[in-house]
Amino acid sequence: MVDQSTGMVIDRIIANILETEFEAFDTDTLQNAKDRILDTVGCLIGGASDPSNPELVNLIMDYGGKPESTLLMYGGKVPACNAAMVNCILCRSFDYEPVSPVVEDNLAPGHVSGTTVMTAISLGEATGASGREIIAAMLLGDDLAARLLTTSAFTLELGWQQQPLQDGCTA
Repeated sequence: MVDQSTGMVIDRIIANILETEFEAFDTDTLQNAKDRILDTVGCLIGGASDPSNPELVNLIMDYGGKPESTLLMYGGKVPACNAAMVNCILCRSFDYEPVSPVVEDNLAPGHVSGTTVMTAISLGEATGASGREIIAAMLLGDDLAARLLTTSAFTLELGWQQQPLQDGCTA
């Protein structure tokens, strides 16, 4: 159990992640999550045809390692971290995956689903998690990522290029 007596924000975040179960989510949230999973997997299917992705898959397969999770659309199992990375890249190849989660009516610009859905699927396979556990983990990952995005200074108004800082670097 996480010590919440200190009032540290990180302790409350960890407690929320560790203690929240599938049953805590309402029907609309769960339906939205299931729709996003289908949409995101569809993006992975399309992204698998990107001409550079077979090279990435071959590279990861050549690395070898413990066969924990599947490289979706290509087959073969690799370590879970490598499967999650490749599956995320396949999904994001054309940047069509669901974007911009909303936290308390604040738009959080970002490609969160391409990462959280594919990571939850890959790690869920490696750990033998149930579908309910995978969805709960994905939703908690989505929530944390969206909250971090909304607390950052990033906005769509910055455009494609962020403003240069005084030393010539970009923010």
